[in-house]
Amino acid sequence: LSTVLNQTAKWRVLDPCCGSGTFLVTAIERILREESQKTPEVLLQDVFNRVSGIDLNPLAVLMARVNYFIHIVDLLPKEITNLVVPIYLGDASYVPQNMTVDGIPCIEYTLNTIKDPIDVILPTALIQNTPVFVETMLEYEKLIISKDPVSATKSLIKRIPEGHKTETIRTKVGQLSEQLVNLEKKGWNGIWARILTNFLTTAALGKFDVIVGNPPWIDWKNLPTTYR
Repeated sequence: LSTVLNQTAKWRVLDPCCGSGTFLVTAIERILREESQKTPEVLLQDVFNRVSGIDLNPLAVLMARVNYFIHIVDLLPKEITNLVVPIYLGDASYVPQNMTVDGIPCIEYTLNTIKDPIDVILPTALIQNTPVFVETMLEYEKLIISKDPVSATKSLIKRIPEGHKTETIRTKVGQLSEQLVNLEKKGWNGIWARILTNFLTTAALGKFDVIVGNPPWIDWKNLPTTYR
């Protein structure tokens, strides 16, 4: 690993099953050593852009985010309103797919639940700026919880670039809002909008120079058929 990193300038590293974030913390510490001459603001963005993790276990994601935060806390400004630690709840073996709708690049994903699958198609342009997308989806989630599919749909469409708001995409956003509100009315929604935010964001992380990590400790015969 050290040999690869030494040969690659501005390397980017991803741990797709990061657990508590041990490998990611090691990568952060290396960046802090190598780039110590930079200002805290620049160094913070450097770490965020170069070190990311994914895990399917919500508890692991929480632990990894805490460990990540501990190692960058000294770089944070005194006043901060929006912080997105690049550790995401997601399934590295089943990532959202790229597709085109009315000539617009989109991300397609189906989140399977014990009730009904949640089908999502959103323009890639909406997802690419992670902090803005997270903020957008938090607003969207509040409107879903208030059982207002019309306002929820408008809030998402408002954030889509003007040239990407085709009729088909508007319909897809409306259908997603209706589906989540219906789940909310039945008491089944929970935090699906937040979960979708994490899963969709994994499709917009870009390319990495190094993939690190330990494989999940699951016996092969206990894996679901789709994973095998």
